[in-house]
Formats: sequence, C-alpha cells, structure tokens
Amino acid sequence: MKVNSVFDSFPWWDQRDVLTQITPTRYRYLRRAAGQLRGQRVLDLGCGGGLLAEPLSRAGARVTGIDLSASALAVAREHAARSDLRIEYIQARAERLPFRTASFDIVVAFDVLEHLDDLPAAIAEISRVLRPRGRLVYDTMNRTLLCLVAVIWIGERLWPGGPPRGTHDWRKLLKPQELADLMARNGIANVETRGFMPVGVDRRGHLQMCLAPFRWISYVGWGIRK
Repeated sequence: MKVNSVFDSFPWWDQRDVLTQITPTRYRYLRRAAGQLRGQRVLDLGCGGGLLAEPLSRAGARVTGIDLSASALAVAREHAARSDLRIEYIQARAERLPFRTASFDIVVAFDVLEHLDDLPAAIAEISRVLRPRGRLVYDTMNRTLLCLVAVIWIGERLWPGGPPRGTHDWRKLLKPQELADLMARNGIANVETRGFMPVGVDRRGHLQMCLAPFRWISYVGWGIRK
C-alpha cells in the first residue's frame, strides 16, 4: 500500500513533536467520551505509532490499530512490545476495513478524517463495524481561514515541532456540521462537538491545548451508532 511520505517518516513518540505533546490532553477527552473502556473492543483508525492505542490498552480495552504506513506500524509494534502491551496492528485502509459488521464497541478517529481520500466511504465503514449503541470518538480540523493560517502556514512552516510541511490539505478539512451530517446519513447520531484550542506553551516549550466553545481551528466530539 502506498502512503504519504509525511506519515511514513513521522517522529512518533518524540517529545519535541507537537502531536506527542498534546496527546495526554486529547486522551483525557477520549476517555470521557468513550465511556467504559475495560473489556471493550476498540478500533484506533489511523493509529500511527500507537500514541493513543497504548493508553487505551492500559485502560483495559482490547485495541486494534490500523494505518496505511508500514513504518508507523513497525514503530507501534516495537513500542508496544517494549511496554509489554498486547495491541493488534494491521495495515489497512479506513475506506475498506477488514473486519466483520458490528465487531467494535468504540471507533477512535483522531487526526485521520482530514487526510482520507474518500471520507464518505470511511464513515460508512465505521458505521458498519460499530455495534448498535457503539461510539465514534473523533478529532479533526475545521475548514476555516484561521485554521489555514494557524495550522498550515504557521504550524507547518514556523512552529518548532509542528507537523511537517505538506501534512494537511486545507481542502480536505471538515466543518463540524458537514461531519455531523455525514455521520447522520450513516446511522451515527452526533452527541457532542467541542472546540479544541491552543492556549500557550509550558515551561518546557510544549504546546498546551484545552477544550473550548470555539471550533475555529480544531474540534473533538463523539456520536452513537443507532
């Protein structure tokens, strides 16, 4: 499978990287939105190097992570082995999931929806593999001028530890209502959408994020499979 070289050589688990820095804050939201994790079967869509799959596994979930990048999956497998965690990692596309219908209690889609070539197909697949009353928890970026400036122009070009240039395509970004409508058409009722905003840096220079009512840059949320 071909994969964008940006993600194929991403600095997973590097504390100087913004994605690693903001993962604890994102996981706290995920933990609340997902509800009960122990014993639940969780699919981490676009798992990368396993930044979210590992804390999910430690919380007692049975985690499967998929990604297109073979090198990212290699990093994830190695890190999980060193952490003594049992996580299943599979190279697969979100648009064609290799799982049975209604086989997951929770699907996590963080930092992946804005990169997909066929988002409607991916949402349909997410709905298919979710059990009734199963939850989709997501994190993505808003298609606004502010996001274009903050994430792509500044984040990819000027911010230390920001995403490599070319990581995001502004045309693929989703407005919250667009995503909610797409979910609804596939039987997933959106329950909550919250803004996810930068609030500064700590003493180590690490980016700090928080939940906010403003969804102008990025947002998180969750929905339930009807």
